[in-house]
Amino acid sequence: LLKPKEGLSEIERQYIISNLRQFCDFLTLLGIKAAPVPRRYAHTVRCEFRPYIFSDDEIIRLVAAADTLPAGRRNNTHQQTYPVIVRILIGTGMRIGEVLSLTRADVNPQDGVIKVINGKNDVSRFIPVSDSLKQVLCHYAESIDMTDGDKPLFCSSDTGDCLTYSAMKYMFPKMLRTAHIYTNKGKTPNIHSLRHTFCTKSLEKMLNSGMSIYSAIPILAAYVGHVRS
Repeated sequence: LLKPKEGLSEIERQYIISNLRQFCDFLTLLGIKAAPVPRRYAHTVRCEFRPYIFSDDEIIRLVAAADTLPAGRRNNTHQQTYPVIVRILIGTGMRIGEVLSLTRADVNPQDGVIKVINGKNDVSRFIPVSDSLKQVLCHYAESIDMTDGDKPLFCSSDTGDCLTYSAMKYMFPKMLRTAHIYTNKGKTPNIHSLRHTFCTKSLEKMLNSGMSIYSAIPILAAYVGHVRS
């Protein structure tokens, strides 16, 4: 169980070992005999990943870039959809896959609630949004037919089906380049960086309001649908 095995990263293995070690320590405190985890199995794993956190100014520039996308050769659907998608990502911390999978029945613009059904790890949740995002959703809902609840909220102008991740992967760097947003290595941040930014700024705001970190983290985790299976 504690040895390296195929398909399990070293970070994941050390997480399992850490949990097992703490559980054994807990049993010992209760007076239950438990063998300690040998130290040779546990060591610190250095993670090179550093999430990119957008500044407030960069967020403003990104939204402006989304709002000023040039017209297309065949239609201008992208000018209608991408500003809304970008604002949802910024304002909710949702995963891009969750946003693109939304149907029209999943969004209640009047109440300002987005419903995520069977997101990552099969987690479903209701997401209340800010007043400003609520206005954006209401305006967008007025521009499309919301009566067909099974229809994707964001449709591809080419297929009529839901907008694809490939399309978003193409457009997002394009908007970042327009907004002149780059990492220290000169590359454009990935889409998931907006989720990291939302979580970081939300936690900071909650702590600054006087909320304890022990209360803030579970609330934030539930809002963004973050669980560890």
